[in-house]
Amino acid sequence: AVFIRIVLVFVFPLPDQSGGDFPLYSRIAESLVAQGDFGGEPQKTYGSPYISPGFAFYLAFLYLLFGKSIIVLISASILLGGLIAVGVYFLAFCIFTDKKVAFIAGMTAALWPTFLIQTFSFGNSLLLYTALLLFSILFFIKAIFEKKIIFAIFSGAILGFAALTEPIAFYIPLVFLIWTAALFLFRKTISNFEFRLKFLATIFSLFLIAFIAIIAPWGYRNTLVSNTELNKIPVISKGELQLLTPEYLGKLATPFFSRLDILVFGLEKMFIFPYNISSLDHDKVFSYKKVAMNFVSGASVELSGRQTIVFMTKILFTLLYWILLGLGFWGMARYNSKYLNLLTILLLGYIVVASIGYGSLGDNNFENIALLSSFFFVLLPFFIIFASKLLIEEKDRMYSCILNTKK
Repeated sequence: AVFIRIVLVFVFPLPDQSGGDFPLYSRIAESLVAQGDFGGEPQKTYGSPYISPGFAFYLAFLYLLFGKSIIVLISASILLGGLIAVGVYFLAFCIFTDKKVAFIAGMTAALWPTFLIQTFSFGNSLLLYTALLLFSILFFIKAIFEKKIIFAIFSGAILGFAALTEPIAFYIPLVFLIWTAALFLFRKTISNFEFRLKFLATIFSLFLIAFIAIIAPWGYRNTLVSNTELNKIPVISKGELQLLTPEYLGKLATPFFSRLDILVFGLEKMFIFPYNISSLDHDKVFSYKKVAMNFVSGASVELSGRQTIVFMTKILFTLLYWILLGLGFWGMARYNSKYLNLLTILLLGYIVVASIGYGSLGDNNFENIALLSSFFFVLLPFFIIFASKLLIEEKDRMYSCILNTKK
């Protein structure tokens, strides 16, 4: 994974990272390194409680050790891509205890197009958040099925930093709680394991304590810089403590019960196209979507050589993405080893409700939040694992059928 990404960096030019939130977080990181605080002008939100500090801490760590340079940033991005591939390998092996499935899943993650593309987007926190969530889930599963308490602490601490990086992770412990309760209820269907309520309660309690220990200092810091009432102070950013109030939950539920058009539009933006595929296109005034529509309708299409390559590459990546989704959902329906399919469904449901519900609050086609497909990006490792299991099982079944036929 690392080698392929290094090759790509030397083959393709690096994009401009001066836009978006990266300049803000980079300046915060510089202030942390230089004077140990967030500093800066108030109008730049440096001193505001309405920011998520995780990515700034990550950048500050890199700047402190290696200095600020594009080489450091892209190198860290390359290593995160490799770390995700390794995490996928270990999670696949932990779930299915099959080295063939783990190898195929890890190799797929190492070479998956949207993961490779994201290497060049070193100016956002998505790779960091994906790696953190992946390893938090891996350690939580290992804590339960290998009965090692230390893994529960690791999982909670890692997820705490993930929540500081992307606020949507703030309520993922509720997903873990529901999944843990399901393991207890279905414990008789899991071979070789007898889950007792006391054991599961201990694992989850230690996980939650570690999670709270990581986010608590930032929550306390926000009480010092915020002038609002205590019950409205953001723990992470954007007021997470208010999100479970009946009024806010009612607003989040609107697209799911009364605005079907908003829900459908949100699902399209989340699932139809892979995240960041538009980065392949540097023609600011050129619409490949319009070209695709003309191509389907039979209208004439005139493209240069480079534009044709980009157009065909985007089609290929999108088709691969759809195939992965199909195989992933199919594998999820067939295999329930250690109930990873249930955990994946719970995470997927939470992400859909949280991102589409929050994004629908603005009347601007979800432009008040990041691209919706970025929220699904973090679950691609789980679809890769299920798709890999399905492919291995089908290959072995077909091979067995061929041998039996010859006999």
